[in-house]
Amino acid sequence: MSDAPAPETAFKQGDRVEILGLKAKPQYNGRVGSVIGYHRSKGRYAVILPPDNVSSSCPKRPKLNVRPVNLKLASKEKAGVGFPVYLWVYDLSNGMAKTLSKQLIGKQIDGVWHTGLVVYGYEYYFGGGIQGCKPGSTQAGNPVKKLPLGTTYVSQASFHAWLRSESSKYTPKTYDLIKHNCNNFSDAASNFLIGKSIPSYITGLTSDVLSTPMGKFLQPMLSNLHNQHQAAVPWADGELSLPPLGEGKLDENEEKHDSEEETKKEETGKLEKKEADLSRFAPLMDLVASQAKANADGASGAGVTQGQIEALAALAKKVSRS
Repeated sequence: MSDAPAPETAFKQGDRVEILGLKAKPQYNGRVGSVIGYHRSKGRYAVILPPDNVSSSCPKRPKLNVRPVNLKLASKEKAGVGFPVYLWVYDLSNGMAKTLSKQLIGKQIDGVWHTGLVVYGYEYYFGGGIQGCKPGSTQAGNPVKKLPLGTTYVSQASFHAWLRSESSKYTPKTYDLIKHNCNNFSDAASNFLIGKSIPSYITGLTSDVLSTPMGKFLQPMLSNLHNQHQAAVPWADGELSLPPLGEGKLDENEEKHDSEEETKKEETGKLEKKEADLSRFAPLMDLVASQAKANADGASGAGVTQGQIEALAALAKKVSRS
């Protein structure tokens, strides 16, 4: 009886593997890639390879479905240098969504998410075009989550080449709050770097919320939140603004803030959050007043009930006094 592992357990997601013995596509023999999944019905592993042509103006990453017999774990020398990829998640509502959503739209929403990918020591995101900057230095403030996505073996130069090839898709004119936003960019970049998507609860949030009557009513405020964030971005001389090449992992000082500095930031953040909440409630309360008048006049609105309007007004006053 063989002691060999079952085909589906021979390799795990993220393993660096070398391809060998392919007859149909011999040009890939000897190439090293990363396992991104296993197709049980096909009995094959999904493997993503580095770009075929690093110098190409539009680099593509081949994805192959390979039988276990045609794979082996790559040696340390062949595996190459990996760079951790993180998804930094920001709540543009500063906690307002978590406080108000259940009462307004009937479901709990924990935040209005903006995201950026942190890799090679920089943060990449879609804001007035594709941007790159020191992690945490954007107008979005401090992230509420830092999710590890995996490890990429794509060089920073190759990633920048891909960003340049995609830049026409991510401009102020192409931005759409529902269908083409910062989270869609993070998702596309994650697929290029590591061959997998970001969590669906982030990419699907906007359409879920705005499909409700109250969501449509709140759309102007959500658009305003995103517009405020995009109004000031670092290095935003044009639609594409990338940091200098100099790939490297984040050092400990960048990953873990000094405790004293963090305390000062928290104290300052509380004051800034208070001011931001009051500022962001202003256009929302204008919408409430407008809808309330429309209800009083008997005009057809966005399907927002008088009870929802009163609940929103009460919550707004509560938050403004906190």
